[in-house]
Amino acid sequence: MVVRYYGGVNLGVPGLIQSYGNATRLALEASSIQETKIRKKAIFRFPFGEEGNAYHLVYKLNAKVSALKHEPEPVLYLEYDADKTEELNEWLARYPKINVSEE
Repeated sequence: MVVRYYGGVNLGVPGLIQSYGNATRLALEASSIQETKIRKKAIFRFPFGEEGNAYHLVYKLNAKVSALKHEPEPVLYLEYDADKTEELNEWLARYPKINVSEE
């Protein structure tokens, strides 16, 4: 944040541009860029016998499993990178017994 206090000196337009420019440059030099991937939450429901395929999908998506429940069939709660949604849909066409919904 840049705050301008008037101290009796008239900087004029060039002086203000230089002052604000220096403040901006110093702020940018002190900051850092942090990349963050957008994550999506999903629920995988599948019958017994499809666990291998479900975990194969988890591996291929580099997903993080947050919970595994049996309700009465296995249910995986997970997070994956949003940019892998198309890849997920392609894999689901190969594994029609795995049902995916967003959490």
